[in-house]
Amino acid sequence: MKIFVLLALLLPAVTMAGSPFAGTWVMQPELTTFGDHPMELMIERGGYKRIGCGTPIEVPADGADKAVKDQPLFDTMSVRLVDRRRVDVVQKMAGKVTWKGVYTVSKDPRSMTLEFDEERTSTPVTGTIQYSRVGEPLAAAHSLSGTWNPEKMTRLSASGLTMTIRDEEHGLALSWSDGRSAESHLDADDHPLNGYLPAAQLSVLHPRPDMLAINRKQGIFPVEVSRAFISDDGRTMTYRQIDWICHGLTSYVYQKTAAP
Repeated sequence: MKIFVLLALLLPAVTMAGSPFAGTWVMQPELTTFGDHPMELMIERGGYKRIGCGTPIEVPADGADKAVKDQPLFDTMSVRLVDRRRVDVVQKMAGKVTWKGVYTVSKDPRSMTLEFDEERTSTPVTGTIQYSRVGEPLAAAHSLSGTWNPEKMTRLSASGLTMTIRDEEHGLALSWSDGRSAESHLDADDHPLNGYLPAAQLSVLHPRPDMLAINRKQGIFPVEVSRAFISDDGRTMTYRQIDWICHGLTSYVYQKTAAP
């Protein structure tokens, strides 16, 4: 992560004029890969605990909204135990739902699926991620309890697939099919990220012809450090995103479908 940040600071920005990044890009969900950063979840004594993703979260699993601290993307969370294999989680910001997830553990119980509904964007995005268990199931515990590695994305709604980049006179403009948009002068300054939570900001640098450096904040808090790399033929873009809060790496693959 430090290498990404230092590279963006040390290398001079280059002009976007005629950049191979300009155009419309469509994500290939089945090619998404995840770094080795497992998630630890626990259900015990009627409570839910999440460890290994920023400040640990611990709330009663009674379905009621509970205040949480040090989370820039939500300020309350509710957790409901549906049965021995399913747990529902809802996150809110200022009373508005921002994210919903349904965790369902397989019967064996070696794998788990997360069906999520991302509502921070102006157009919601839904999808499914499959996890595998690390180690053995915990005896006499709820089947969700344990350590889980993300393995693959099996579904993503059309609202989350498309990214468009346009050359502008003083930088570039980015927009997504989920309703987000931003413009940058490629000056490393933070610029408003529209179509997302209030106070969301984006900074963009173009330190070399084949790479974009994209960082996102929520207010003053960093939440994402990303680097986009384009292939030699200009048809494929690999978008490597580090979740600053959880420190997990996700790599997305996009294919260019249209020139600017």
